[in-house]
Amino acid sequence: MQSPVSFRFLFRSRGAVCAALLCLALLLFSACASAQGRGLASGPAGDLTKHIDPSAWKLSPQAEHLYYYLVLASAMADNDQETIAIALKALLRLDPSLEVYQDSATIMLSRGTFADAQKTALAGLDKFPGDSLLTLLLSAAYSETGQTAKAIELLEKHLAGNATDKEAIQELIRLYIDSGQEAKASALFLRLPETDMSVEAELFRAGVLGTVGRNAEALAILNKLLKNNPDDAELWLELAYLHERENKPEEAIAAYRKAAEILPGNIELQFRLVTLYLDVGEYAKALATARDGRKRSPEQKEFWGLEAFALIKQEKLKDAEAVMRESLKQHPDDPDLLFGLGSILDEAGKKDEAMQIMERILTISPNHYQALNYVGYTLADASKDLDRALTLITAAFDQRPDADYIVDSLAWVQYRLGHFDQAWENITRCIALGGDDPIIWDHYGDIALALGKKDEAIKGWSEAIARKPDNLKAIQKKLDALK
Repeated sequence: MQSPVSFRFLFRSRGAVCAALLCLALLLFSACASAQGRGLASGPAGDLTKHIDPSAWKLSPQAEHLYYYLVLASAMADNDQETIAIALKALLRLDPSLEVYQDSATIMLSRGTFADAQKTALAGLDKFPGDSLLTLLLSAAYSETGQTAKAIELLEKHLAGNATDKEAIQELIRLYIDSGQEAKASALFLRLPETDMSVEAELFRAGVLGTVGRNAEALAILNKLLKNNPDDAELWLELAYLHERENKPEEAIAAYRKAAEILPGNIELQFRLVTLYLDVGEYAKALATARDGRKRSPEQKEFWGLEAFALIKQEKLKDAEAVMRESLKQHPDDPDLLFGLGSILDEAGKKDEAMQIMERILTISPNHYQALNYVGYTLADASKDLDRALTLITAAFDQRPDADYIVDSLAWVQYRLGHFDQAWENITRCIALGGDDPIIWDHYGDIALALGKKDEAIKGWSEAIARKPDNLKAIQKKLDALK
């Protein structure tokens, strides 16, 4: 494993390092022999570190410094978070230099310990105010912990005194775009140096231009870059993103396929291609790509689901069921794969078996919001155990309050319970969220009628019929009776 740790400031004196290495080798040999005699050397190197106090060895600062770097490298290889934290704390104590603060915050970010990275970057900026890298690291720590406003404020303040810091400008542009402040992103974009014509700089420009809607300019830059760099996968990916934003799936697929030729077997690319093939109705290609991805990476359970979905789209429910059952041999009791199997059984009309699968999911993963919603809605639709149905759907709603189909479930169970005002509030919110399924419109009509809103009931059932539901005759009968 390649470590991101920098050793640039260790080798200030060749003689000191050689002496430290010799001393450290002897001390470690002695310590390991002693530890083995006490039964401590059988585990990872990090276990040994926790039982040895190098300060008792009276090492020189250089030797202790080197010792903790070796401990850090070993702990990172073992993914031993506790020992990594011990080593970084010791290194900051021994050498609180700019480089150590930078390296420590970088490692903490890469290991996902964002709170520690934030604390370290702040401490570093107290000692070295205005340092660009520490500012960017602190901004990243803020972003990762959902403190986007703080990250933006930090970079804006930094750029007020460092107006030409290209990396900070680029990061702030990204944050503006991610937070929906496209006008600010466009204005800041003009501060990027026009003289930087590197592929990296031009690629960034194209990405920003495409994101803020200046698609023609972005496309011109990408086409120019690709003419001279046809084997650059990043350029093809950016072109694919641009075409997706323009709602041109065919062109996006072509660009993704070019990238896939350069990066064969790339999992993310295969996922994206399968999804786009499904979107444009090329189900055979979606199936072939998903199956290839599953064979290459059987541990990626998403490929099993995509393969099954492509089979469903080709009306091959038995084959889809077989794929999901096979996936569960590879990933026993996986809640998401079980949900996929249950959904296929439901689609195939095997309602009782589907319900059994969904109940099983809730014994394995009680907070699985999709299973909570499925079981709750099924009970509500059958007017069975309505109190439990409400409890289950509410638990799903608490996790996904803006999922239109879950809001519809909540409205429906409230309707079944006779809570018509609450049901109306939620069914109208469901429609506002984009709910457009004929079942949702059918519920809209039923709830409206319960409240005496005849015009709204007519509207709901008319919208449902326009979407050609399976129960069209039943809805038409209700509509005719009302008219």
